[in-house]
Amino acid sequence: MRAHSSTEQGGQLSENPLATRDRLLTLLAHEPGLHLREIPRRLGLSLRAARYHLETLEGDARVVLHRNDGFVRYFRAGEFDTQERATIAALRVRGHREVVRALLKSNPLGFNELAMHTTLSHSALAAALRKLQLEGLVTRQAAGRYLLLDAPRSTMCLALLRPTLGDALADSAVDVFG
Repeated sequence: MRAHSSTEQGGQLSENPLATRDRLLTLLAHEPGLHLREIPRRLGLSLRAARYHLETLEGDARVVLHRNDGFVRYFRAGEFDTQERATIAALRVRGHREVVRALLKSNPLGFNELAMHTTLSHSALAAALRKLQLEGLVTRQAAGRYLLLDAPRSTMCLALLRPTLGDALADSAVDVFG
């Protein structure tokens, strides 16, 4: 039995839309940067209902989105600046996290050094480095070494992340399809 208000509709419990939006905002406060497909799984909603509530919250300027790797990732408005959202979104991908963690331990590193410090294939590592450069997290120095640009921000964003089933599936898709 649910503790919040609901009504019977067509044999299913239908939650008050405001309560659903509050639950959605609470979820995003605890797990910023979730992608669209993960939100309905976490809240027990249909994809259509989740999309409707997210669009309403975005229209009310209570939610902002960030597009990354073909995913739309959602954040509560006002909690993170643009670069923090980009960092969190990028770090939701396992390969990107591996590269950033390696660079946090020893910064900068060359490609082969990074390959030794991660479980990524050379092609997956190259792809991760390209994406991290596009997001402004990593730069390639003239000597061919990769430099993490803002270690404190990356450390803070890593601490916020709790990898989800959806993230694991997305990581697997990236591993399989590049």
